[in-house]
Amino acid sequence: MDNHYELLGIPGNASTASIKQAYKKMALNYHPDKNKDDPRAEERFKAINEAYQVLSDFHKREQYDRSLAYRHQNDMESQTYATYQTAAGTEQNTGFRGSPIKNRAPYGTYDWRYAPKYSSAKVYRIDRQYYRQQVITLVCVLIFAGLIWGAVQVNIYLKKERLALIEQQQSSRLETVEHLYSKTQYIAALDTLSAIIRDYPYESRIRSLKDSVLTAINIKADRYYSGYLYDSAAMLLDILYSHESKEHFSTTQKLIYCHKFLGNYEQAIHYLQKLQRRFPENISINLDIGSLWLDHLDHPQEALNYFDRARKVFRNYQKRTYGDAYELLLSKENLNDTYFNLFKQRGIANMKLGNYEQAVHDFEWTLFMKPDRNELYYQRATCYFAMGLKKLACKDWNRAAQNGDAESNSKKTRYCNLSDT
Repeated sequence: MDNHYELLGIPGNASTASIKQAYKKMALNYHPDKNKDDPRAEERFKAINEAYQVLSDFHKREQYDRSLAYRHQNDMESQTYATYQTAAGTEQNTGFRGSPIKNRAPYGTYDWRYAPKYSSAKVYRIDRQYYRQQVITLVCVLIFAGLIWGAVQVNIYLKKERLALIEQQQSSRLETVEHLYSKTQYIAALDTLSAIIRDYPYESRIRSLKDSVLTAINIKADRYYSGYLYDSAAMLLDILYSHESKEHFSTTQKLIYCHKFLGNYEQAIHYLQKLQRRFPENISINLDIGSLWLDHLDHPQEALNYFDRARKVFRNYQKRTYGDAYELLLSKENLNDTYFNLFKQRGIANMKLGNYEQAVHDFEWTLFMKPDRNELYYQRATCYFAMGLKKLACKDWNRAAQNGDAESNSKKTRYCNLSDT
């Protein structure tokens, strides 16, 4: 385990400012993008990040210093013990005052020749009484064996009768399943099969039959889905989702798409939330839920809750990769459209809720990723204007207007003077 102080090149009593300054210097020197030919640069960079995470936090640093002191003490004790063992090594094969230890005789043995004789021990005699007892015992054993054999035969008979009755009941219920399936009453058919499985959980053929029915429904749902018949596809996919033994990601995705297309946004959110519980750190899922709340259900506060979760995942990931100073080291080439859409949607939600400072921060992220988007300057200018920062708003409107944005040009003409731009 590397010493964090030695790794950053600082003394043990370094101040917080010295630690931060050393971290920035080392992070820039060993950043993987600057050392592409050095395979050890990435490991060195991660170690520098870990050292900074520990030493920049007061409690973590205090705990780390205690562990360093403890390790130093253990090393000293180990060296002392090794020295003692070396000095005492010559005494292990000698006795008191250096005299050799003689082999001790094994523990005493017992001589069976001196075992006591029991002349008064009882001796069995073979006489009439002896034979009578043996006969009685044999008859009792035969009677008991006969009773057991009879009980076994009765049990076998009753078991056969019970199995025959079960078989008859199952045949009747399976005929009902076949009739319901032929009438496209899939839910009733699957519910009947599920009830049979609950009653007889070890009947593998019933489970196989249920799997066959689900496969047939899945094929039919795929046919509707491929043919853009999303209403029929959603109905069958809902049935599949309710009766599959475990959630299938593809089934859930198709359900979400169908409900989005049909305008059933609350249903789409319902299935997206189920996915979100399985994958809580998936940014795309949180972004989709928030976008439905914002764009289609006009509920910006609910949308902001999911955008905040996605933003937290984004920040934690960047901190793990680049450290706390990730904003200084991050390049836009490493950011994809999912991150752009996240900050854009979060900015719109904050703007609708009147959180203009947060919205400005979100739009700054989007402009960092895509600086040529006029609508972003327009939205940030709107936030600046609402905050009373007219000059900043006019600069953004002017920049968007120069790129041909008519709405920004209208705002600039209406609210801005030449000195403002």
